[in-house]
Amino acid sequence: MKEVLLVLSALPFLGMGFYVMKKLDGFIFDREKPLEDESKLKEPFEVILSSDLSLAEIDHEIDKYRKKHSDFAIILKGGKVADNELERK
Repeated sequence: MKEVLLVLSALPFLGMGFYVMKKLDGFIFDREKPLEDESKLKEPFEVILSSDLSLAEIDHEIDKYRKKHSDFAIILKGGKVADNELERK
């Protein structure tokens, strides 16, 4: 009998917890959506391509970037990039 009473007294708390978490999830989703849209609009101003890529892969990346940005310039820079510089970008 005590177990049944314990279960019946815990059910309202579980239901209220479910309700609160559902409302919190909707609130977080509504606040997160504008941030996702804003981050989609921001594109990198510098693209670093690895020297391990073939010419066809590099051409594919350039074409993909060109479709999104009509006015851009390609600047080729040779040399070795330090690992800490890649992590910073």
